Amino acid sequence: MKNYKAIKTKNNLTLTKESDGSFKITKKAFNPDTGESIDDEVSTHALEFVTSAISALTDNIASLTLEKEDYEQLKTDMEAL
Repeated sequence: MKNYKAIKTKNNLTLTKESDGSFKITKKAFNPDTGESIDDEVSTHALEFVTSAISALTDNIASLTLEKEDYEQLKTDMEAL
């Protein structure tokens, strides 16, 4: 969940475990124009979803790291000419 740590640090989030084993995330929401509190944003996730998201992000990081290394090598080769 993007910005989870920051939102949690500001005490604008609660995490609870539901009886079916899923997890409910309740985030405080605010009107961006007025700053007034509005209805909370509630979502429910299974632990498997979070584990899968972590795995996908890890794979993406590895792929992007390899692509970055390719560009770095290309830059080095271009500068050498």
